[in-house]
Order: sequence, then C-alpha cells, then structure tokens
Amino acid sequence: MAELYRLVRDSGLFDASWYRRQSPGAKLFPNSILHYGLVGWKTRLNPSPRFDTAFYWDSYRDVRQLGANPLVHFLLHGQKEGRLATTTGKAVRAAHIPHTTPLPLFTAPSANVTRLSVVIDDHTPQVVGLGLRPVVALATAVAARHNWMLRFILRSDHITRGDIAHATPTLPDSPHVDIVVRSPGPTADVECVDGEFWWATSATARASLRDFVSPERLWWVVTANEADRQPAGELRLLGTSQLTDPTTRTIVFSAALHQALSPAGPSTVIEMPQLIDITPASTTPPTIGVIADEGSVDNLFVHSVKLIEEALATSTLDPQAWQIALLGSVTRPVTLTGSVVPRLAHPQTTADWAAEVGACSVLVALGAGTEPAYLAHQAKASGIHTVTSDCAEPVGDHLMDSLRKALTASKTASTQALPTVSEVAATLDGLWSDPQ
Repeated sequence: MAELYRLVRDSGLFDASWYRRQSPGAKLFPNSILHYGLVGWKTRLNPSPRFDTAFYWDSYRDVRQLGANPLVHFLLHGQKEGRLATTTGKAVRAAHIPHTTPLPLFTAPSANVTRLSVVIDDHTPQVVGLGLRPVVALATAVAARHNWMLRFILRSDHITRGDIAHATPTLPDSPHVDIVVRSPGPTADVECVDGEFWWATSATARASLRDFVSPERLWWVVTANEADRQPAGELRLLGTSQLTDPTTRTIVFSAALHQALSPAGPSTVIEMPQLIDITPASTTPPTIGVIADEGSVDNLFVHSVKLIEEALATSTLDPQAWQIALLGSVTRPVTLTGSVVPRLAHPQTTADWAAEVGACSVLVALGAGTEPAYLAHQAKASGIHTVTSDCAEPVGDHLMDSLRKALTASKTASTQALPTVSEVAATLDGLWSDPQ
C-alpha cells in the first residue's frame, strides 16, 4: 500500500488541492490520496485534469471486470499498453488512427435491391500469397448467390481499385460491383439503403461502423488475429475489446483461428475455400520451402526456421539432397546450421506465389490460423506435402516426425480438394434472414 501511495503521489497525475475542490467529503478527509483510493474513484472523482476516472472506467471492460482503481491500473499497466487517460486523448488517437473515425451514413432510396457493403482499410489483414482475395472473393460469392449489389468502401491511401479487381473471382453470376474510395478520416457522404448488410474487415473498420449500423446488420469478417499482429497499444486493445463484446458478430476463417480468438458474440466459422491455382512441379534437387512473412507477428517464422535447423543438425534433412528456400519477405542474408545458405525468393503477385509454392515438394508454415498457414492449406489441397501445427507449439518430436514423414513421402500424393468459394458462401445463408 505504501508503494502504491508513492506511485500515485509521484505520478504527476494527482493534484491534491484541485482534487479537494471537487467534493465536500474530500475537503474533510485528512489525506486526499487515501480519499481517492477509498472513496473518490468509486464516485468518479478525478485526481487531476490530466486523468478522467469515468472515461477510463467506461472505456476499458477489463478494468471494470477487475474492479480496479482506474488511476492505479493506468499507472501500473495502462500507460505501458497505450491506453488513454482522458477524452482529449481519444481525440488525439482519432487523429493518429483516422480509420477509427466514425463512418456516418445517410439513407437513400433502396430501389428494391439488397446490397452488401464491405469496408476495407489499411488494417485489413493481407493474407500471404492471397492478398485481399479471401474476404473479397467471399463477399462476391455471397452477393452473387443472392443477386445482391456489392459495394467495397476503401478507407485507404494505399489500397486501390486495381487491388480489389485483382482479388475478385470470376463467377457465373457475378454481381454488380461498386468501388468507393475514401481517405482515412471523416467521411460524410456514404449512403445506405434499407436492409443493407455491412461487413467490416478489420477492428478499425468495425469501430467506424458500430455507432451507425445495427448489430443485426453488421459482421466483422476475421481473416487473422489482429490483436496478435499489433504491438501493445490502442489498436491491439481495440481488437481485443471488440472480441469480448457480446454484440460483435463475426465470420471467422478457420476453426483454429476461432479457437484462438474465442469471440464472445455470435460467431460463424467457415472453411478456407480454394483461392489459388497451384500446379506442383518437380525440381532437382527437390525443394523444401519455408513461408517467411516477417511482417506478421503471429506467423511463427522463427519456429519454422528452428525446425529446419534442428533437422539439419540431426541429419534428418540432407542439404545435399534437398534445396531449402525461404519464400516471402526475408531480404537479409541467412545462414543455417552447417553453413547451409538457403535460396531467398520474394514472390509479389498471387501468380508468383503459386509458382514458388508449386516448385516445393514440402512446405513448412507453423501456426494454425495465421496467414502463412492459409497458403499452406491451399498447397496441401494441391498435393504438396505440408508441415503445419495446430498451435504455437515449440519444436519437438511431434513436429520433427511430421517433417520426417513429409521428406520421405511419395511424390505422387493424392490431392484433398477444398470447397469452392461459392460452396463456402452457401454455408452462410442462415445469416441473412431478416432479424426478428
């Protein structure tokens, strides 16, 4: 208690004379810090103009669940995690993260046509080798199946119409697609129609919609664990808080990702459809590929490399009989155990990724539900041996056994067909009935 007392006293966030002016009870109490600790925070008194007790308590569900003193929580944890102390800080955050700015909507005549609007911003996960294709392809298939209009709203200075066009599949009954481009930040000219369905593709996109779209009409389509991708700070807290919100409706790619996220609200799990054409090709010597997406916190690339190095150290992997390739974002020189230098490949387009993965006899991508694991899923369906994991497990006997089997498996493995994007869209039909 003495340490907490000194922590508050020396924080610069407690002004005793200012605090006493807020309440007659505080004036009569012999010690202002003790009064705030025992009584003041519970009656939402502020310790100084620099900390808003009510704002912090109302903003962070985990603090309320703990029943923690807001100022003490902020000093011990919140400021390290990038949490905000005042509503002024909230305005500053909106300036720094403009994608969280609300997306105000005005109603337009519906013309008796239902529409699906998909909001994409710079925080929408780009799946390795597939880009925006998972969410764009699924939205296109859903709209085509129900004869809806389809609109993509891009709140980005970097994502272009061409990116959407490249990610859109060709379907027999392709819907009419409208692409609206807006810069991040305040946007006042986006209309909606009666009965419109909305998809947010990131935590920031959902934050921009939640005050203007009813929960029954709004879904967050989750293709990656955004909280793990972000460093400790407001963006990470935003994703986590929305997953713990029971009103958040989610559509989650893969059961493994759903298990990792554990959303509190209504959630639908879908299977990753076939989204890339991979044709296996023989190479001499055969290639073992490691998907290297260093830009993603949760891709477990380090674990994948450690598995390869363990295989080299134990002679499970013979560098004379196998070529090792790192596929992705690694640009620095890499030397593995035994002075083995792997080939570095930097595919840029989906076609590049399909060619590089197709040239591999074995593909390693650890971490289920991560973006590299999705690409490995596509490769496995094409008959390429893959080594994946169900969780962030350390390199051990289980993974070594999986790698050993992949290295010695028949080169003519049978393929395991994935569902088409239209088939996956059909599994979502129950979501679009009118809310009662």
